Amino acid sequence: MSDNPLLGLTGLPPFSKIQPAHVEPALDALLAECRASVARVLAENTAYTWANLVQPIEDVEDKLSRAWSPVGT
Repeated sequence: MSDNPLLGLTGLPPFSKIQPAHVEPALDALLAECRASVARVLAENTAYTWANLVQPIEDVEDKLSRAWSPVGT
């Protein structure tokens, strides 16, 4: 799935390369990554801080948001 333009976005989305068939696989992969990140930070910590709870979740949520943004409107 490395050819999916919705995964690994940096800079502006490559709108001309995004096809409807890219959306579901990208969102499935990114949602799984979000769930795994939440499970990981909860399992690895007992005392939570911004750096060990909020920031990792924000980082993975940003990836999901960047993929959804060009197709969600």
